Amino acid sequence: MHEGPKIIFLVCAGRTGSSFLHTLLDSHPEVLMLPMELSFYRMWDRLGCDQVKDAEEMVRRWTEQSKLAKLADNVNYGIDGSTNAYTSCDFPIFRDRFLCLLRETSLSRRDVFYAIHRAYADATGGDLSRYQVIIEFSAIYIDIGRAVEDFREPRFIQVVRDHRATYASIKQHFLNTRRGLFNLRGKTLEQKLSLIRIFNNFIRTINKLRAGFAALPADHVLYVKQEDLHLNLEPTMREVAGWLQIAYEPCLLHSTLAGHPWQGNSAFGKAVAGATPEVTRRWMTTLSPQEIRVIEYVFGDDMERFGYAYSAARRPSRWQVTCGGLIPFRGELAILGRSARHIALDIMKWPLRLGAYLMSRFYLLRIIADGKRFVNG
Repeated sequence: MHEGPKIIFLVCAGRTGSSFLHTLLDSHPEVLMLPMELSFYRMWDRLGCDQVKDAEEMVRRWTEQSKLAKLADNVNYGIDGSTNAYTSCDFPIFRDRFLCLLRETSLSRRDVFYAIHRAYADATGGDLSRYQVIIEFSAIYIDIGRAVEDFREPRFIQVVRDHRATYASIKQHFLNTRRGLFNLRGKTLEQKLSLIRIFNNFIRTINKLRAGFAALPADHVLYVKQEDLHLNLEPTMREVAGWLQIAYEPCLLHSTLAGHPWQGNSAFGKAVAGATPEVTRRWMTTLSPQEIRVIEYVFGDDMERFGYAYSAARRPSRWQVTCGGLIPFRGELAILGRSARHIALDIMKWPLRLGAYLMSRFYLLRIIADGKRFVNG
C-alpha cells in the first residue's frame, strides 16, 4: 500500500473555492478521496492520537469523534446540509477494515492515514489497484512539514483566488453566522474582533503556505486559480489531470461527492455548483471602495505574485488606506437580523458593535503599518 498511489494534499488560504475542485476530482476512477474536508493533521492533534496506544482506541476516536463518523449516516455538506446527503460507504465494513489494517501495521500517522483511505476504498467497493492518487482535503489546516516527514515526495494543490473575493466570502460567512463582525462568545480578543481575526488568519495561512512550499521542488506544488475553474474549466482540468498523471475524463467537468451530484454552497445564499462566472466578479459589488483599497494594500505582494490586478492603476498608498480604513466597512455596523427578535437583539448589541469597531480600527491600523507581512518564497 505504501508504494501505491501518490499522496496529494488539497490546500487553500481561506474560502478560495477549493471545495469546488474537490468535487470535480471526486468521481475520477483513478482518484481516491474522502467526500469531506478531513484535515488529517489537524484532526490528529485534536484527537490526541500521539497518546493512543492501541488500535481499538485509535479507531474509536476517528470513527466517533472526527468527520469520519458521518460516513455512518450521511455526509452533510454544502449550502443545505439537511438535504445534501453524500455517502456510499458501508460503515461497518469501513470500521472493521480500519481496525484490521491498524493491527497489521502500526499507529503512526502514516499508517493511520493509509488505513483510513484503504478502509474507505474497501467499504465503497473500490479496487485499490486502480487508484493513481490519494487526495486529502486539508484546506487551511495542512502541516507541510509533517506531510513531508510521513510520505515520500507528497505533492500539493493550492487553490488560489483573488484576495478581494476571498476576503468578501470570509466576511460574508461571519455576517451570516454572527450577524456582524463582533463575536461576543469569543474567548480571546482576536476571536471577539472578527474583522481582525479574518485578516490575521488570512495572513498567517498565506505565510505558512509560502514558507512551506518554498522548501519543496517547484513541480511538487500546483497552483489552480479559482477564476480559471469558473471561466476556463476544461483547459484547467486538463492541466490538473496532466499534473496528477491521471487520464483526462469528462467527469472532471462535473461536481460530485462520493459520486452523488453536488448541490453546491456559497456564503452569499445562492448555491454555486459548477462553473459560474458570476462568482469571479461578486466582490466588486459586495465590498465598499475603502475595503477594496485596504485588501489591495495589505495583500498586494501576494496579489501581484498570482497576477491579480489592482482596481486602480497602482497599489494604494499607506496614507490612502489608513484614512479609508477608519470608515466602517460594509455590514460592520448594520442591523442584519431578519426576525423581530434578531433585530431587537442587534439593536441591543449595537453599542458593543461600536466598541468592537473602534478596537478593530486600532488593530487594523497596526496591520496596515506592518510592512513585513509576507515571508519570501
